[in-house]
Amino acid sequence: LLASSAFAATKASNQILKHSIDITANKGGEIAIEVSVTGNGLMKQIGVEKIKIYENGTTLVESLNKDDSGMSKKNATSYANTIYFDGETGTRYRVEVSVFADSRSKTVTLTAK
Repeated sequence: LLASSAFAATKASNQILKHSIDITANKGGEIAIEVSVTGNGLMKQIGVEKIKIYENGTTLVESLNKDDSGMSKKNATSYANTIYFDGETGTRYRVEVSVFADSRSKTVTLTAK
């Protein structure tokens, strides 16, 4: 795992005012996935709908969803958290992150080396 970073920030939908996703490859194979989502007002649930991590772009090695610990908040206007994945040094990973507010979602795919 080389030290690299990928970042995405856009306006997404009527429910999602803005979101940002920053993925950083740290020493020792660790991948940090920093996510923030801001809704247009109070949301029943807001956060990360799912994260899928693929080794070498094709083999699924981790899958998380909005019901997993730290992935979302209820009755909130925004969400922010960093989710960590322990990978292997020298391995290439593709990370797919979907953020959501209530029932609307936006998917972003980034690659960390």
